[in-house]
Amino acid sequence: MTGRDFWESLGRSVSYTLVLVNAVLFLLVVAVAGAEALFAPPLDTLAAMGGLLLRRLPQGGYPLLITYGYLHFGLIHFGFNMLVLSRVGPMLEDEIGGPRFFTLYTAALIGGGLLRYVVSGPINMVVVGASGGLFGLIGFGMAYTHALGGHTAHELRNFFLRWALYGFLFGLIVRADNWAHLGGFAVGAGLGLLLEKERHYRVRWTPVWTGLAWACAAATVAAFVWVMLQYAALQ
Repeated sequence: MTGRDFWESLGRSVSYTLVLVNAVLFLLVVAVAGAEALFAPPLDTLAAMGGLLLRRLPQGGYPLLITYGYLHFGLIHFGFNMLVLSRVGPMLEDEIGGPRFFTLYTAALIGGGLLRYVVSGPINMVVVGASGGLFGLIGFGMAYTHALGGHTAHELRNFFLRWALYGFLFGLIVRADNWAHLGGFAVGAGLGLLLEKERHYRVRWTPVWTGLAWACAAATVAAFVWVMLQYAALQ
């Protein structure tokens, strides 16, 4: 089986695999921090297990730009984000395929973390949550369907627009990190416009996206290995 065949065999399973990985890490945080982590995990635990502690970024903490997106601040945060991922993810994955989808998601996570850092600088703040990636999916869907044109596509565009408005409003109400949301959204929207133009040449460019997806997968695994080594050194 080639790398391309592997991603195609997953179908829409990339989205559900992401949900599973997030669930495993949520339970791992609870196992480490205790039952209190179900609703309010200690920030120092989240920071030690891969949360984006902004002051660590200029000290070589670049892997945290990926790992932070797989951790959550309690059950409500986790449940809401996984609900969005399980609703929006398969829809987009069916349209663009697993390699493009996973590359989009990873790039949006990184974009969300980077914008948060650009706005705040290296402060003592911990950022966690899949929202950067999710807003990347929403931004992608809105830009892609808008560029696609036609009545049905524009109805989908409005669907994604509503998700974006609800998400940013919810972020304001609960004081979530809308800067990270905006960073992910911008990356997703940019890729949405790119992939709409590329759809006529999809077969030609699929090997490139497959390579990018494997690079993102390798970077994600390496990031978590780095976090585990850092965590072990603190024990």
